[in-house]
Amino acid sequence: MARSLERLVIAVRRVADDQGGYAQVTLHRQRRWAGGGGPFRQRDQLQPIAIYELQRSYDALLKKLLALAAAGTPIPPLDQQRLLELSTRVAAILPDTVRQSLVQARLRTEDRRSRLQITLQVDEQSRDLLVIPWELITLPLSRSDQIDDRDQQFLLLNADIAFVRQVRGIGRNRSPEITQSLRFVGLAATPTGAQAIDIDPVRMALRDALGEPTIANGWYAGSDTLGAFHRLVRERN
Repeated sequence: MARSLERLVIAVRRVADDQGGYAQVTLHRQRRWAGGGGPFRQRDQLQPIAIYELQRSYDALLKKLLALAAAGTPIPPLDQQRLLELSTRVAAILPDTVRQSLVQARLRTEDRRSRLQITLQVDEQSRDLLVIPWELITLPLSRSDQIDDRDQQFLLLNADIAFVRQVRGIGRNRSPEITQSLRFVGLAATPTGAQAIDIDPVRMALRDALGEPTIANGWYAGSDTLGAFHRLVRERN
């Protein structure tokens, strides 16, 4: 039996105002809005220098490990304290309400033995958030009201939880813009060793819509439809 999947979307968009703007964060769970996590001011939470310093620390750690691997030197155990400090800084970028929702979603996943997909969806003005190593985020995954540093755990260190980065609007289907006149090319498959496909109703409907001359010049129902398509494209530019 397939396990259920819960989707949690952290949507971030930049909003301009007379104070320099802020990042609005909204939490979306499944198909219902689960509440707002903002606004939280960019100057307080998402300062460019803070993001840059965080990414620089992460890059320095990666370069050190890659250099050791390239030299054939055994990679020593990671400094857990340094890694936890970096992970805590990652989590601190998010508002409290978002962090609490992530903890609740993780605990629900464990209780229901379900799966969780967390999507960070940003607008074009917030793409700098994509470089942050969110995979390292740690949160106090405790069911107790009394939480201390020992409760900090890696949120995504679980095979049932996936993290997705997404830029709003990229990949969205838009109506094509036609700048040149189009010509009709129709190809009908003729599978070998199989029952013939009844293509007459389709051809007749196209003939009624486009006219017989158009159909006659652009219709192909023989073998090697891919080769015929390439030939027609070359001939008609």
